Amino acid sequence: MQNSLFYSLGKLIYHCRWLIIVLWLILFIACIPMAPKFLEPFKAIGFNDPQSESEKANDILNKKLGYSYDRFLVMYSSHALTTEDPRFLKEVRHS
Repeated sequence: MQNSLFYSLGKLIYHCRWLIIVLWLILFIACIPMAPKFLEPFKAIGFNDPQSESEKANDILNKKLGYSYDRFLVMYSSHALTTEDPRFLKEVRHS
């Protein structure tokens, strides 16, 4: 077992543990000035690919229906009924 690769690696890491901790702390401190920039793509509603189908649908909802992300929107459809049909209106009210 003492000849295995993982044993040798563990032994090396154990002997260099304080050096590894110091290097990680230096790396962490070096990244602090860049931290505010890491979250920029995720502000407001999160990261979105402008070419994705969901983003295109959101654009249409925003421009044509005045939809905003803080609203709840329910859309109804029917292949057999029109929006003036009393059965359709009854189902919408029931939901």
